[in-house]
Amino acid sequence: MSTIYITENDATFKIQGQYFKVFQQEKQRFFIRINNISQFIIFGNIKLPKDVMQIVRLNQIPVLYLTQMGEYVGRVENPSIVQSKYLASQRQRLRDIEFNRATAESIIWAKLHNQQTFLQSWTRQYANNSRNPRIPPTRSRQENCIVIVSSASFLVFSVSC
Repeated sequence: MSTIYITENDATFKIQGQYFKVFQQEKQRFFIRINNISQFIIFGNIKLPKDVMQIVRLNQIPVLYLTQMGEYVGRVENPSIVQSKYLASQRQRLRDIEFNRATAESIIWAKLHNQQTFLQSWTRQYANNSRNPRIPPTRSRQENCIVIVSSASFLVFSVSC
């Protein structure tokens, strides 16, 4: 995987097939397969063309923008294509009052279950320590995590106490 550093303002870019090509003064400087690019680092005020940005988004290639002196300006990255895949369904479920109530109920039940498990564990430990007074009671918290997958397969909640 290669990092592409772009430092020249007069550089132009083209996507041809599966290749990213860089031109400077109408001459091709280099080319690389798109799936071999790990990220772009751009110095200065250089804009990537629309077709390059589409390929960057589709292939989840991060783009880091820096000033000419190397100071951080910003970053463009698409964390996951999967997120946009379910976005319409999630917006539709947002208006479903019954679904929202059921989801909230599941979260509350999971929280109560985790608290019950913690209290049972703590009570057993406290009871064992109180029988043997030489051992000072220790405060330990048992980490429990319940993962709830709601009836809609696209929403996953992680709940812990």
